[in-house]
Amino acid sequence: MALIEINKVVPGMILEKPVSVYSKGAKELLKKGLVLEEKHIKKLKQWDVKSVYIETGEEENHWQMSEQNTLQELSDEAYSITKECVEEIFNSIYCNEKVKSSSIERSVNRLFEVITINKDVLMLLAQLKKSEKYLFEHCIDVCVNSLVLAKYLRVQKEDLIDLGIAAICHDISLPNFDRAKWDFNPFSTPDGEIKNHPTKSCELLEKVEGISQRTLRIVREHHEFLDGSGFPCGLSNDQIDFLSFPLIISEVYLMYTSPMNEENQILPHQAVREIFSQKNKIIPKVMKAFLSNVAIYPIGSVVQLSNGEIGKIIGSNPNKPFRPQVKILYNSDHAQITKPYIIDLSSKKYSSTYIEREVRNL
Repeated sequence: MALIEINKVVPGMILEKPVSVYSKGAKELLKKGLVLEEKHIKKLKQWDVKSVYIETGEEENHWQMSEQNTLQELSDEAYSITKECVEEIFNSIYCNEKVKSSSIERSVNRLFEVITINKDVLMLLAQLKKSEKYLFEHCIDVCVNSLVLAKYLRVQKEDLIDLGIAAICHDISLPNFDRAKWDFNPFSTPDGEIKNHPTKSCELLEKVEGISQRTLRIVREHHEFLDGSGFPCGLSNDQIDFLSFPLIISEVYLMYTSPMNEENQILPHQAVREIFSQKNKIIPKVMKAFLSNVAIYPIGSVVQLSNGEIGKIIGSNPNKPFRPQVKILYNSDHAQITKPYIIDLSSKKYSSTYIEREVRNL
């Protein structure tokens, strides 16, 4: 199997993995094993698909060895494409230029395509963030998190685009407000005009040709909570669209872990505990999805265990998010070991061992 750029695909090649695209509620599909013809390649290009998996006859273990690198390349590409799209959308709206929702759909499709490949892709994407242009990257991160949760919740395919567009554009009005006010406790209502930014974002998005009313509703509700303590309208229970909750909880999580001012940042596991302590504000089904999928300890992060050993996170356990897989690199005396080994903190063997802290400087 090989990942081939669409411009290098030729008739006669065979799809190793299916290609799915969701647009305006319809599902387009090219099945695994399809012998590609010119018309198929043309359609893939129309869908803005950048690459596809093609049968090569190579051994599967070769693919498994290179899978992580391929995922990194795909994640990098999706993140870069979407960032460019979001920048273009923001600039066009603020310059009163015409914007079509279809241009946003393409980025949402690309992100969802990458997310579907592997459950740990969220962690890979999180590692691609740069410090520049906070707002664009915040919106992309919220979109990725929201789509991961929607996928886990088996949200109807026709609803994914509405959620994705809302997530990418939910904070589009923030440049109209004082940057010093962008960071606030996500479980409280901020002082001043910034509490109206969800409404202002909707007003800007109404200029986008083809934008759906449901997308606008999700944007308007992205700071509302189940118990009525949110803003701008103080909605509660059934007054809030179910599809708003993946965005709501993703926004809270990223406001904690990736605020504009790094001095306000807390670690992922601390953020999860804060969110869980306010579980009455989120639909239980969405809270469960969040705890099963959030990158509490991102792949590659270094942690110290309760027994003093130090290791690197190499995998997650969705059913036990606080107990990931760790590659032990240093013993309890903090001396580097010659043969690193892997432990799974979710197994009974390590039930008394837990992560004590993250290690920033090894």
